[in-house]
Amino acid sequence: MTTSKRIERFRNDLIFAIPRFPNDRASKKVMEQKSITDVLIAYFNWRIRFVGQRSRSVSICAEAKNDSRWTVWEPQVAKLLARVQAGEDLTPHLSLAPLTQGFTPASSAPSATLEDRWSDKDQVLNVMGFHHFHLGDVTASQDHADRTNELAFCHVTRNEFEIVAIFDHDVFTPGSTERTRLHALHEQRATANVPSGSAVLMSAITTAGTTMGGTMAAQQVVR
Repeated sequence: MTTSKRIERFRNDLIFAIPRFPNDRASKKVMEQKSITDVLIAYFNWRIRFVGQRSRSVSICAEAKNDSRWTVWEPQVAKLLARVQAGEDLTPHLSLAPLTQGFTPASSAPSATLEDRWSDKDQVLNVMGFHHFHLGDVTASQDHADRTNELAFCHVTRNEFEIVAIFDHDVFTPGSTERTRLHALHEQRATANVPSGSAVLMSAITTAGTTMGGTMAAQQVVR
């Protein structure tokens, strides 16, 4: 079936928007060979790493307040939440990776290692639904917040922003104490108020590591 010029322009615009790494002809060719559905899946996988700019209600979980580091970071958390309530752009507090690492052919290569497969995805976000935010100040001399070892892990919806816990960067190291604590927290939240013996889908992701919601949304858009 012949694709209309309008849809082909739309597809090309998506390919142009997604930051590839390496940013070369080879990675572009890989994208150009994908179906529009797969291009949309890659686009959604990249875009969900950002947070839409809008005012949200805020809340703080006991897990965060009971952390021994809370008293140190509470003033910085308060600044972040003020920005949330004001509907300011939160991109400066996010990881810098999505700015340059939206898609890589290595993630779907036949010889891809576990690290390769997740290299263009936010594993914690896709699997557990948590964004993480740096708690440093945003100054006029730079377009991102000062990088901090401690991070606020948050659950963000269209209208709500919930501080779930404070972690340091060890949380991204498999087998670390922080990683174990994160998994326990995720399991606790996923099974809260679930009757004993019930089956629970802990993570709605595809075999490629993308979110089920993003994949289904891409398919619906194409239909």
